[in-house]
Amino acid sequence: MPDPWRTHDLPFDANRADDIGRFERKEWLLTAGDGSFAMGTALGRNTRRYHGLLVAAARPPVDRVVALNQVFETLVLAHGVSDIDTTATQRLEFSTCGFRDPAGQTAYAPHGFRFLQRVERGLTMTWHYGWGDLHWSRTLVLHPAQPHTPPTITLRYDVAPFDRSLGHATLHLAPMLTLRGFHGLYDGTPIGAERTDGQAVTCRGTGHAVTLSVSSGTWHDAPDVWRGVHYPVEAYRSQGDTEDQAVPGRFVIPVQPGQSVTLTAALGGQPAAPLASPDERARRLVAVREQLRSLPEATAGALAVAADDFVVSRTMAGKRLSTIIAGYPWFADWGRDTFIALPGLLLCTGRLKEAEGVLRCFAGALRNGVVPNRFDDADDKVAHYNTVDGSMWFVHAALAYHDALERENESTPAWLIRAVTDVLDAHLAGTHADGHHDNRTIPIRCDADGLITAGDDRTQLTWMDAACDVPHSGPGGETVWEHRVFTPRPGKCVEVNALWCSNLAGAAVLLNGRRGQKQRTLRYQRAAELTGDSFLAVFWDKTRERLLDHVRPDGPPDERANAQLRPNACFACSLARSPLPAPQRRLVLDAARTRLLTPSGLRTLDPDDPRYVGTYGGPQWQRDAAYHQGTAWPWLLGTYAEGVLRADGFSDAAKQEARDAIAPLLASLTDADDPATSLGQLHEVHDGDPGHSELRPGSASAHAPRGCIAQAWSVAEVLRIACLIDTDQPNSTG
Repeated sequence: MPDPWRTHDLPFDANRADDIGRFERKEWLLTAGDGSFAMGTALGRNTRRYHGLLVAAARPPVDRVVALNQVFETLVLAHGVSDIDTTATQRLEFSTCGFRDPAGQTAYAPHGFRFLQRVERGLTMTWHYGWGDLHWSRTLVLHPAQPHTPPTITLRYDVAPFDRSLGHATLHLAPMLTLRGFHGLYDGTPIGAERTDGQAVTCRGTGHAVTLSVSSGTWHDAPDVWRGVHYPVEAYRSQGDTEDQAVPGRFVIPVQPGQSVTLTAALGGQPAAPLASPDERARRLVAVREQLRSLPEATAGALAVAADDFVVSRTMAGKRLSTIIAGYPWFADWGRDTFIALPGLLLCTGRLKEAEGVLRCFAGALRNGVVPNRFDDADDKVAHYNTVDGSMWFVHAALAYHDALERENESTPAWLIRAVTDVLDAHLAGTHADGHHDNRTIPIRCDADGLITAGDDRTQLTWMDAACDVPHSGPGGETVWEHRVFTPRPGKCVEVNALWCSNLAGAAVLLNGRRGQKQRTLRYQRAAELTGDSFLAVFWDKTRERLLDHVRPDGPPDERANAQLRPNACFACSLARSPLPAPQRRLVLDAARTRLLTPSGLRTLDPDDPRYVGTYGGPQWQRDAAYHQGTAWPWLLGTYAEGVLRADGFSDAAKQEARDAIAPLLASLTDADDPATSLGQLHEVHDGDPGHSELRPGSASAHAPRGCIAQAWSVAEVLRIACLIDTDQPNSTG
């Protein structure tokens, strides 16, 4: 049965080299709602260490394990008695692996894509195969997360009715396993299989296990190791790009014409639970699609599915709450990313209960008025507090949630009001960030001018947080590694203080008239007025007629003001309670439009800047050096488009410009022909420079996509702007 949420139907021709390359670059993602996921390429080859049919969250939403890399699949046609030892008249190996030959070129074995005819993507992934008049398919279903149920996938194989003259058919399914943390590579630890019964086995590695079972057939021990599986995307990232995979045996399943058989894989030592009904997710997606009714139905459906992928569960203090995965495949839930993404993913889609859970999750982890920058990927009891802007985004999201509750005639919970005031009071009094790379405590203070200042040349406290060890030659020619922060932005940052001013004013409105809050309300009002007056005086660059990026509190006077053209100034244009007057907003946006805007996002630095880096690639230190020095980020189109809307009072012309800004990304969600975008998701970053000639000008991939193939705030901000354009906004600049 076709997936009713099918977003892509891609025909494939193995005789076209272009199709092979395009399908190998097309990555897909399925998510379970607890941090577990399945991910790979349309071709069927794994090209990253993070690809797998089941990447399971052992302690949701973190501690992710590659529980099933792939399956070596063979459809055997033979005459005579159906038996594993029967001489086959035809062996159709329809899986695909990639290796490097001695010349460094890609070598496929097996060449399963020779039988591939079509790929469908929706809430499931289906590959359709054919050989002459024989047709079969493989459908991957990632089970929705359920309490007390291990992460599980089901592979369903459907063989169409076929002429008996072909012989009888037997399906051989050999699991390929590494059972390792998803950031690592297989260390060669033997993986054995313990037979539960004839149709189920448990395979164990170092610290992890996966239980595999089939609907019919038997298990046959046949230990093997596939050597040197190659991941070309990891090679581009200068990461370890080759590993072995263990094959402990295979299931042998006789297949009747028109029959379906299944293989399930569940993390741990117990067989999988039955597949839960998808009705809950389907209802949720229908409601989201309804919110996007101004978009074409296919686009709205794809955007609804993409947005839903990031909302997952996390248990805090014994309570099951919601949180937001920052990006797949490698991020967990980061505070800053979560609160930037929350309005688009949860408020615009009417998911207020989940929004409350996300806010409660992080409010419960407040320390000294600072929200965690992130929870630890391995230990969910450890949080890192190295941020100055994360807390500002938390309050911004909390105030947006309050506005959403008011529209529903619901009251804002007292715990959230306490969390908001805890953050603002701590920053007014002075607080600090910690968990920094060199274990220092970094003061965060409110200066006499009302503006927030924090950090130095060795800190990365804002969203431009790239830092890495960089190699250089030592005195004896040896390689010496030095830790470098690429965009430290010490002192007063423009977006932090725009948010600070907006949050103070918004909190004063929130508290106004509440019992016992009169003095605090007045304090916030006065602080907002002082900050607003200082903002323009400190940040406005009269010479260039735009905002400074940041102003440091120390050093020579001519070095204190950083005038680099970056997108951070656009946040002062997008906030409804912005301290920036409309004429200055338009000048800031003009500069961004001219120098930073691309079809896939805003560049993080003016291409004319001598420190600009236009391509994101290479080893980690090179990627980090480019991360915020020119790389284009899709999520920044949200603040740019909202700034355009507010600077021109939501005029028809402003709405059209905002639509045009997000149109290439919306188109990429359903574009099957674009050679470089993922299937139904939006990437983390794109190259600042335009790409090669095969990438179409004006498309989202004209600037080659990089980083995570699915990023929460990229999707959230496109969704939020699509909704904002359709709302009935007052004709004012806020």
